[in-house]
Amino acid sequence: MAIEITKFDEFAQAAFRGYKSLNRIQSRMFRTVYYTNENILVCAPIGAGKRNIAMISILHEIGQHFKDEVNAKEADKVANQLQSTGISSGGDGAASS
Repeated sequence: MAIEITKFDEFAQAAFRGYKSLNRIQSRMFRTVYYTNENILVCAPIGAGKRNIAMISILHEIGQHFKDEVNAKEADKVANQLQSTGISSGGDGAASS
């Protein structure tokens, strides 16, 4: 089952602007990567979505440091900057739109 982008915190949704949901491997890894501090190793073919899994873990880490409203605005800026660098829309299995 595909994870909808709306499952992310509001600041993190900005990094996946234009996408409706994650792909199959990203959806499978979502809970572990976004809600825990567990280490992971992802082995998958080119184009499977590994880069977006890394993006999800970065967003998790950012979210750990932005708990109040003032810092949430800074988190929005960081997520927008990450999105504008193309990290979340690179050629490695970008999330489905």
